[in-house]
Amino acid sequence: MAIRIRDTDDNHLLAFDLIDLLRIAGPAVATHRWICRDVEAFGPSAEALHAASDLGTVLSGDELIRIASGITQVIDGDFRTIAEPGAPTWLRIRAIDSTEYVVATADEAVLAQIRAAFHDVRDLPDEDV
Repeated sequence: MAIRIRDTDDNHLLAFDLIDLLRIAGPAVATHRWICRDVEAFGPSAEALHAASDLGTVLSGDELIRIASGITQVIDGDFRTIAEPGAPTWLRIRAIDSTEYVVATADEAVLAQIRAAFHDVRDLPDEDV
């Protein structure tokens, strides 16, 4: 299942960012390994996030949380957990053009938490989680 989130502030900018989604997803974020691709971001940790994206570095959940805490804006990026061979990806988060995030997961509890935390949330056709 996938959902699109477009909550904006009074200036019509996204009112949240990657770190907010990671926190809402809960403690399981830290237990997974993550890969990020095609990242464009700003903030004190942007260089570290760009390097991880460019090099294909596998990040621990704790590393991703630490880096995301120093990001002020993700313009684009694809962040997904790495599953064992044959196992499904637990969570995929995509930032799209600073206008929305798409979250894909089969974890209904995570989707329910996101729906409760945001106002402009819409279901999407199945994503390749």
